[in-house]
Amino acid sequence: PDLAGLYITGGGISGAIAALRAHGTAGKMVVIGDELTNVTRTALLDGTLTLVISHPLDRMSRDLIRGMVKATTNRHGGNWSSVTPFDMHNRENI
Repeated sequence: PDLAGLYITGGGISGAIAALRAHGTAGKMVVIGDELTNVTRTALLDGTLTLVISHPLDRMSRDLIRGMVKATTNRHGGNWSSVTPFDMHNRENI
């Protein structure tokens, strides 16, 4: 009863969503998940999830390849970094 929020990362979100629904706690606390999928989209729409944070995998892949190319072609060493944006989805914006 004193749990106010839950952040579900990694695998297992389908099971966590099913457990929230089965125990009647869906919609009674803030629940955040990762990546917008069919399962998380449905959970957003029915109120089981409050928010989903997702990452643009196509951009992450491009940045990774770019960094690997720079690392293998730069003979002078050095560092390379990339900031990857993220998207936040709720039931009002999906």
